[in-house]
Amino acid sequence: MPFESGRRLASLIPDARFVPLESENHILLEDDPAWDRFLAEVRSFIGSGGEEAEAEDAQEIFPELTPRECEVLDLIAKGLKNEEIADQLYISPKTVRNHNTRIFDKLQVDSRAKAIVLAREAGVGKE
Repeated sequence: MPFESGRRLASLIPDARFVPLESENHILLEDDPAWDRFLAEVRSFIGSGGEEAEAEDAQEIFPELTPRECEVLDLIAKGLKNEEIADQLYISPKTVRNHNTRIFDKLQVDSRAKAIVLAREAGVGKE
């Protein structure tokens, strides 16, 4: 139920979206693991007057992801296919698919398209 009330509130604010954060606290503190993601989302929202959000380090924006998962997400957001990602990172396509599954789970998305949108909105995957 708390997620639904948050989504309803976000729907009342123009251009806002609900972003669940990994935290046990209702009020985030600077040492909270979700703090960096929270700041990135706020900066993205404040700067979203039609102009592109400034790209930041994917690890800062998505601290729940490993450095390798951040690399994969960046390449996904740039539009690369699994085989292209595998070639670029010198890993197998199966390993890329495994990374995709973990990334989607951690970002709480159920498709590649949703992961791309989330990453792009946060400034990841831009040239």
